[in-house]
Amino acid sequence: MINFLKKIKTFGFGKNPVSHWFWQRITAVLMIVIFCWLIFVFQNLLN
Repeated sequence: MINFLKKIKTFGFGKNPVSHWFWQRITAVLMIVIFCWLIFVFQNLLN
């Protein structure tokens, strides 16, 4: 069980929390841009 927990701790972003924070912010900004683009596209389709 302890070996399993060590593997989980070092998996993915477990090594560098700053990297996780950075990519979380990048994806949040990209989602805002994509959402605004979708609103623009749907408005043009309706008009």
